[in-house]
Amino acid sequence: MRALIYVLSYAAFPIFGWSCASRIDDRVARVGFAFLAGGLLLTIEATLFTVVGIPWSAWALSIPLLLLLPLPRTAASTHPVRSLPLGVTVVALLHFLLSIITTQSISPDYVLFWGTKASRFALARAIDPHFLLSPFPPPRVDYPPLVPVVEAWGALFSREMPWIAAAAMSAVWLAAAVPVIRWLTKSWEATAFWTAAMCASQAFSGGGGNAEPMLVAFLSVGAAAIVANETFIAAIAFAGAALTKEEAFLVIAAILLTAGIRRAAILAASSLGAASVWFLYQWRFGMHVGYERFAMQTHLLSSTLGS
Repeated sequence: MRALIYVLSYAAFPIFGWSCASRIDDRVARVGFAFLAGGLLLTIEATLFTVVGIPWSAWALSIPLLLLLPLPRTAASTHPVRSLPLGVTVVALLHFLLSIITTQSISPDYVLFWGTKASRFALARAIDPHFLLSPFPPPRVDYPPLVPVVEAWGALFSREMPWIAAAAMSAVWLAAAVPVIRWLTKSWEATAFWTAAMCASQAFSGGGGNAEPMLVAFLSVGAAAIVANETFIAAIAFAGAALTKEEAFLVIAAILLTAGIRRAAILAASSLGAASVWFLYQWRFGMHVGYERFAMQTHLLSSTLGS
């Protein structure tokens, strides 16, 4: 029952992000993008709550985001479905999901720090600075907060961390990106290929509970949106990627080289703006501001030259 409550709590994400998806004229794609945007908005809000000292609760986090809901508008249309590509897409997603549920594709990082942070944050009802600054912190304390925040969201409802169910939600992030990519590319075949490739990659690399499914979803939607000339959607997607994992900036920088000066400036601003929310948290609680791994890559240790 707790696992079911945890899973159902994620149904709030499309509601939270609905205001960001109003330009999408396909009903399923709108729900998918709203799910991604809802996770981003929840993360920004939860981080700012911690910065100003407001404890998390389901109602406290929900009410401000519900106020963003737009007024009702004409219902979106649905586009024809291609049976074979849809079948490939469904099988690929089920393969990844079942790989997680049977614990064959659960990431060690989920146990080492993503899930550990999530359960601690849910208990503390905050992005717990005492935990991150303790003598025995989890690895990678400088990682941005989207993954543990969205994993902690469900634990606020279930009152405990249903570890396998929480990891299984990784497949939902890829599933949410599927209709958005189909809408942006106008191709079921391209979408089926992307889904099969990403789900197989995540299944065999142990992506369950890790940040990679979210990162892949955000970056893929952002890249497809640039090709489709949907700058607003790309900006939201890149902001989500920036708050998911620090490696996002390397991919975003490479993508922006093809985006043109004006669009690149907008997309870079959205990415840096999202990351600045995390940097504000780090500054507020006296942590190292930025990403320590990037800083360490600029140092050359002479003791390793021999090897």
